[in-house]
Amino acid sequence: ANHHVTEEVNLSSADFKRLTEFEAHSIGKADKVFAKGDYKTAFAEYEAFILEYGESRAVPYAILRKGRCLQRRNKRFQAVKIYQEILDYFPNHVHFAAPAVYYIGQCHWLNGEPQKAFKAWAKMAQDKEYSKHFLAAGALNKLADNMIKLEQVAQAMKYFRQIAVNFRTSNAGAAKYARERVANYYTRQMQEEELRSLYI
Repeated sequence: ANHHVTEEVNLSSADFKRLTEFEAHSIGKADKVFAKGDYKTAFAEYEAFILEYGESRAVPYAILRKGRCLQRRNKRFQAVKIYQEILDYFPNHVHFAAPAVYYIGQCHWLNGEPQKAFKAWAKMAQDKEYSKHFLAAGALNKLADNMIKLEQVAQAMKYFRQIAVNFRTSNAGAAKYARERVANYYTRQMQEEELRSLYI
């Protein structure tokens, strides 16, 4: 169920086309190193991009990638600080701010702090824009699973339904998971009611 977690957020081709030739070259170079899995060098390349092109529209993307470089090297506490920069300076750049919230939750989760993770993901679920991002689907599924544990089933089903409908195309795996959870729940409910009716 974790396959969506590895999905990286890229600079949209529209955004890429709006970069100057120099910006495009610099970010392209950083992306190549990142794709190779050399996260230490990639971090330095994104950092250099930000220093050189501080006014570029690709800055929030470069910051997100810096966070990813740290997270992939298991430097999760540092990664959270970097992701937080996006939320402080670019909260309305949804394409990068939403993943920042998601990855903050993921870092906490991997650090064995589920409550902090749920707090980040709940923030994502409640934001009208962030909750539409394809990465939100995974966060919502984890939140809903947790609500079932806490016996807040009605709220969990609400989330699962939201996921099943909103992410049918953008995150099909997560949507399928949510659909199955809803179906299982109602099947169980109906069986219990049928059983009860036999004894009344």
